[in-house]
Amino acid sequence: MQRLKSQNERFHGLIGKLKLDRDEKKELVREVSAGRCTSSKDLTAHEMARAIDMLSGSFDARVAKMQAKARAIANDIGALKMKDGKVDYTALNTFILKTCKKPNLFQLDYKELVVCITALERWRDYRTKKMVNEALKTV
Repeated sequence: MQRLKSQNERFHGLIGKLKLDRDEKKELVREVSAGRCTSSKDLTAHEMARAIDMLSGSFDARVAKMQAKARAIANDIGALKMKDGKVDYTALNTFILKTCKKPNLFQLDYKELVVCITALERWRDYRTKKMVNEALKTV
């Protein structure tokens, strides 16, 4: 979902209030989008909300770290795909909906992220064992 007009106004208002230069703004956008983009116009609504939280001081570093870990594990197991130059979270969101009963990664709190990451690690371990067993069968 693309960012909302109200989010855009709040984001740019905070950028102006904090007197961030273009490079700092680009770095912030790159951080909240996990390196996907450098322009705020390309942010999703969830990424824009995270950027606003970071700028307004209600950002929780523990949650951000856990989200990054979940994205890294999902990327390892192939749950994140690139589609039209953007990350497609469909497979990960489906997994999270089944596991945590929330629609996507960015709506999980810290405790739910711990559960999600544990489940993702189990999924990764299962896929790794499966690949090793298949490789050993051919030998």
